[in-house]
Amino acid sequence: MGLANKQPADSLFAIGNYEAAAVAYEKDYFLSTETIDKKRALLFKSFCYKALGEYDHAYEIVKRGINIGEKDSTELLLRYEAIVNSYLAQKPSIVVSEIKLCQFYFPNQSSNNNAITILNLLALNDLAKWDESKQLLQTKRNIFGVDSVRIEELYASSSKVKLKNPQKAYNISLLLPGVGQMYAGHFLKGLFSSTVQAALITLVLQAYMMVIFFLVGYPA
Repeated sequence: MGLANKQPADSLFAIGNYEAAAVAYEKDYFLSTETIDKKRALLFKSFCYKALGEYDHAYEIVKRGINIGEKDSTELLLRYEAIVNSYLAQKPSIVVSEIKLCQFYFPNQSSNNNAITILNLLALNDLAKWDESKQLLQTKRNIFGVDSVRIEELYASSSKVKLKNPQKAYNISLLLPGVGQMYAGHFLKGLFSSTVQAALITLVLQAYMMVIFFLVGYPA
């Protein structure tokens, strides 16, 4: 499918007409003959529903894209969106499962992705899997700038911590609608309030750059 045929859907997306853009991307999907074009159409259709706050629907669309063709860089984007949307849908057990799948198929990219680490920590905390969460935080503590002693202190009383405020979902996404939506809650007594905010901004920028690289084009 040529670029000219993609412009209507992209133009609708750009002006925030996400419902119409979603229909147009579905049309692109059915008319496309190349696998990468089909994946792209579903990826951007998922962005539309994510922007509309329909995270379960966005997740289902992403999973459709993941099941198309061979493993490539486009699938990495789709798997990343599966993680994000399952967290936004407040389904931490699915988040953990999707992260494990991403780590299996894309070990290098996922292990070095700070955004995935943050989502993994938040999901494990939501599930009250303190030991796993603490172990992960210990291995990635440089991201947050905390030492081992402080982490031990935090998790010593972790069972009493209120980890999540559902009302603060996707506030950061206002910076980049349809691309970097992320939950802006609290965890570990707010110790990481400033570092988490910085990390979430990094997450948004990473997601944005992933889409830019995808649009510009880079080898699988």
